[in-house]
Amino acid sequence: LRFAYPDFNQDAETLMVHPITGDIYVVTKRVSGPAGVYRLRPDFGRDDISKAEKIAEISVPAIPNGFLTGGDIAPNGRRVVICDYTGAYEWTLPDGDVDFDDIWKQEPVSIELGKRTIGEAVSYNFDGSAIFATSEKKNSPLIEAKRRE
Repeated sequence: LRFAYPDFNQDAETLMVHPITGDIYVVTKRVSGPAGVYRLRPDFGRDDISKAEKIAEISVPAIPNGFLTGGDIAPNGRRVVICDYTGAYEWTLPDGDVDFDDIWKQEPVSIELGKRTIGEAVSYNFDGSAIFATSEKKNSPLIEAKRRE
């Protein structure tokens, strides 16, 4: 997949695929200011350079507030978890809302993952009932956080 950002080159470590629509979401990693959320539709061509669409800016309750390192979309397509070096944050699509991009208008909820050296990756388990997280570095532990509904 080859794509370009609509504004300028970005640093990004978070790549997520919506499990129902197939839309691809890239969340940038910014030291100064909020992170950008970009969407690519699944109808891109193999040889073409697709143009990502900026659909939101998000901030987490940490400093810096846009330095995001990993993320995942829940199997039901109604929640997103994103992490930075120290924590994880979850966005939930409001009941009755069918436009997934409205999720970025919500305020994230902090998720306690315990101690991680340098938080790097986060993902839902197969049914979305738990979140897995790990850190950078060799032999980093895999942390499981059960979700409360």
